[in-house]
Amino acid sequence: MKRGNLVAMVLMALMLAIPVQVHGQKIPELYNRRERSSMNQLKKGEKALDARKLKRARSYFLKAIKFMEKNYQAYAYLGIVESMRGNLKEAEKRFKESMAMFEPYKILILERRTEYIRKFENIQGASRLDFDKTLNPKDVNGSSSTAEIEYNDKQKMIKEYNDDYAKFKRMKYPAFFHFKYGNMLMAAGREPEAKLQYISAVESDPSFKDTYANLAVCWFIEGNCEEALKAFKKARELKAPINPRFEIDLKKKCGGE
Repeated sequence: MKRGNLVAMVLMALMLAIPVQVHGQKIPELYNRRERSSMNQLKKGEKALDARKLKRARSYFLKAIKFMEKNYQAYAYLGIVESMRGNLKEAEKRFKESMAMFEPYKILILERRTEYIRKFENIQGASRLDFDKTLNPKDVNGSSSTAEIEYNDKQKMIKEYNDDYAKFKRMKYPAFFHFKYGNMLMAAGREPEAKLQYISAVESDPSFKDTYANLAVCWFIEGNCEEALKAFKKARELKAPINPRFEIDLKKKCGGE
């Protein structure tokens, strides 16, 4: 099964971050035990979904929510499961819950990251004072000491955390979930609403190729040949799977290459 916005998956995976040691002092973990348990359940659910074991996948995703109410990915995956089971009304409910939880999730994680970075910098600052007072920054042959290298490594880590924070702050709701929600709406015969989800998917991740073919279909149904051809061209450029029958119908009605 294709995945959505990879940035989102990578950032969520950071919930399993290992505590850092700074001159013997342990930094508190960025996420608590229940939240890490939620992510473990999410991963199990993804594997079950890949194997099309829908009942088992659903159970894992529900457990993920039980451990972390704001785990927006779990709600979206429940939407996918219910779509595959043909329960479109329940699927829509889950997708809407996922989208509603996305911003609260971001706020929670941004607050955690702010506090985490602050504590890390405070401990690192104390380590700098201790380093200046008690350690010789150069050994006898003039090379950097182990303590200095360790300190500089931790400074780089702080920069990485800050950079990651900035990226996370800009993160949008994943294209993959917009796409799946759009597919559910298409299955329900609600093409105008599906089109909006596909447009949102493209805005979230312009490289998410599968969206363009479906978006072309929506524009075609609407009678907008210009936009249909534009989306179709993009789908072909990105080598997205295209229904041959749709390509024939599109050329008959709208022309194009």
